[in-house]
Amino acid sequence: MSDYAPVPVLSTDPRGAIFITPSMFEDMGRWHEIAEEIRRDEPIMRVEAEGWPAFWAVTTHPEVFEVSRRSDVYWNTERSAPGPDATYDLLQAMGFDLPRTLVHIHGEEHQKYRNVTNDWFKPAAVRRLQPAIDQIADEYADRLLKLGGSCDLAQDLAVPFTLHVIMSIFGVPEEDEALMLRLTQGIFGAGDPEYLGDFTDPMAFLDGDDAVRKPQDAPEVVLVGTGLQQHLLPAHVTQPLLQMGIGIEAMSTQAAARTYNILMSEGRRVVAALLPNSEAS
Repeated sequence: MSDYAPVPVLSTDPRGAIFITPSMFEDMGRWHEIAEEIRRDEPIMRVEAEGWPAFWAVTTHPEVFEVSRRSDVYWNTERSAPGPDATYDLLQAMGFDLPRTLVHIHGEEHQKYRNVTNDWFKPAAVRRLQPAIDQIADEYADRLLKLGGSCDLAQDLAVPFTLHVIMSIFGVPEEDEALMLRLTQGIFGAGDPEYLGDFTDPMAFLDGDDAVRKPQDAPEVVLVGTGLQQHLLPAHVTQPLLQMGIGIEAMSTQAAARTYNILMSEGRRVVAALLPNSEAS
């Protein structure tokens, strides 16, 4: 993982690097040790790093619960998933809109969308469904027993169980849950290589074509100049473009500018995103 992106330079507590540095996840034992220190010493930690939007890391349950209750103080944002500024800048430069779902919009606009299904999730409504939810929980407990003592918590339990419960509330038949999972992955999972979605059209597969369609005016290739030296791009940046058949190459800014001029002279459709000719962070 450490080959994909340079290590961010923090101006705040260096322990905050565990939230934004891919290489930190290579040793999960050490990751959890640092996380435990943060929960003990500074459960609400400000994380500021060069090339990243600043954010607060909230690491204990009481504080997380308080955040969930105080929408007047803690706002949703279009950058709800922390990522380097360059990632968002590159996607917007290529014409991709930032996502706009309930976890990305705030205030009156958020409330209008939420009101569409709000009554279905009120305590009284959910209590009426409790027997069905208990049955679903029993089914997944039985499935876990059959897995032989080990499982992938996300893929085997958290994702399918949660989806099954929500779909039962909406009245979606169980046979359609695979379709709904692909829909939610397309909308919410575009930045996660494990649940990779499609930035351009999360509904594309409804046309019966599993391949992601390339927009008509899309470039053939995207060149990314990363400063004086080449830095490899993370998978969540390259993968959506490659899925659409758009080439993406990272190289030094000087090489990217030279390559851009050559390709343009050949009449190729090319886009270049060039960082200043200095060391990229």
